[in-house]
Amino acid sequence: MVSLKFIKSFDCTILVATILCSPSIAQDKVPATQKIKSVYNNIYQYFYDSTLNLFIEKTALRKDEKPFSYLWPLCALIQAANEMEVLYPGKEYMKPVMQVIDKYYNPAKPPHPGYDSYPVPYDGGDRFYDDNQWIGIAYMDAYERTKDKKYLSFSKDIYYFMLTGYDTISGGGLYWKEFDSSTKNTCSNGPGVLLALQLYKATNEKKYMDSALLIYEWTNKTLLSPEGLYYDNLKLPSKEVDKRYYTYNAGTMLQSNVILYQVTGKKEYLLAKTNCHQHGRQAIHISAA
Repeated sequence: MVSLKFIKSFDCTILVATILCSPSIAQDKVPATQKIKSVYNNIYQYFYDSTLNLFIEKTALRKDEKPFSYLWPLCALIQAANEMEVLYPGKEYMKPVMQVIDKYYNPAKPPHPGYDSYPVPYDGGDRFYDDNQWIGIAYMDAYERTKDKKYLSFSKDIYYFMLTGYDTISGGGLYWKEFDSSTKNTCSNGPGVLLALQLYKATNEKKYMDSALLIYEWTNKTLLSPEGLYYDNLKLPSKEVDKRYYTYNAGTMLQSNVILYQVTGKKEYLLAKTNCHQHGRQAIHISAA
């Protein structure tokens, strides 16, 4: 079982994030690779339940909290595991995380299989399009690196689940949460563009580019601010725009523009990226407030 000897209460998401962006990695003399291994090992020491092959959400829970990790932290962990395999070729980091993520997969839930927010053997949970997309993005990064077709197959499955969240209400766009038509968010549309573009790069199939552009254009038309940043969401049916800024929303659209420029050669996408980058500090300030 999980040891709680050293950490009384901590959230798995925070530890996962520090693998890639801890300020201390750049500020002290300890090699970055050593820091990365330390954080990765701590995740398995303090957050992994080896008897059930699941991660826990926190090391100290309130009585009303569920014990196991929600899918969202694992979206970061699977990407971190992919990057670990980049750093340490020949070593297997993704497979054990994938085996845990598989416990969230719900093949019987209509309208299309996808990943629940909580392990299916423990009653599952709602399905969020962005959680599924992040897993697909990580798998496509792994596919680009390894050419292992299982990653491509998983990502295609996620893509088709993602499309069940699209409709033409408010002109298009993807909802944030399955069976919840109250908001369409940049955090589900930006990663949706990325996943579709990655699949296009891997297969050269036009349908992926078509859907990427459809979602991209709706996001820019509906949620792009005059300052070149992206609002958080469109509320429905009121069509009120939630004008909060978050760095991850700017980030996914930045990357979308970069890939669109790479695959099309059109400078309009590079200029859009530059415009968004120029206002990036403002987004960081607002999201940190």
